[in-house]
Amino acid sequence: MTAGLIPILGILGLAQLVKSDSRDSYLKPLYYAYGIMASICILLLLFGSSIFSFSGSSDENYKDFIDALVDQRKSMLFSSTLHTFLLISVSAGLIYGFIKNKLATALLVGGIGVLGVGDLFFNGKSYLGKENFVNKRQYEKNFVMRPVDKQILEDKDPNYRVYDATVNTFNSASPSYYHKTIGGYHAAKLQRYQDIIDRHISKNNQKVLNMLNTKYIIFKGNDDKESVQRNPAALGNAWFVNKLYSLKMQMQK
Repeated sequence: MTAGLIPILGILGLAQLVKSDSRDSYLKPLYYAYGIMASICILLLLFGSSIFSFSGSSDENYKDFIDALVDQRKSMLFSSTLHTFLLISVSAGLIYGFIKNKLATALLVGGIGVLGVGDLFFNGKSYLGKENFVNKRQYEKNFVMRPVDKQILEDKDPNYRVYDATVNTFNSASPSYYHKTIGGYHAAKLQRYQDIIDRHISKNNQKVLNMLNTKYIIFKGNDDKESVQRNPAALGNAWFVNKLYSLKMQMQK
């Protein structure tokens, strides 16, 4: 969010400068802005390694590597600060040249644009590099189709769900690659559904499985071989209720 908002604010400010009839009025704000940011960068470049400890409470688990971690963090602070200092210096220089009528509007906008896009690109690449991307064929190797998957997929009716009891159903997303499942993983752990998992599904409440339209159940038999059991009592993707009950407390459900 921040990475998107700050460039937008910068573009709006640059547009205001380009449209202004009194460019000299922007010199003082430019001096202040550059002076403050440059001072912070210089302070961090000179004294950053002594201002911060570069270690946290969790680092005690890596005592053998703590010195290397601290050195790496110091190096990251220095390189990031130097990068920022150079970026704001070049940007301030372009704006100063434009205010003093030494740069055309196209050069100012083009220069700031190249700096901004380049910074966003290389900063993003440091988080999502080439090693984070794999082709589809390579990724699909993680989801080899099992005989039980093929058997279920022979059912062309799209309105059913699968309960895979051979995996940690509610912490594994792999069954969802081929099927609509009642499980999967969600970091938020939605409270109402988590109640159903803990109080009913984990205890193999057949009525709740029927309600969730669980048409197929994958399980391991005595020979440790995966098998499929069809549940003819699955209620479908919609159903009518016979009676409504009013409950005072959640635990009465």
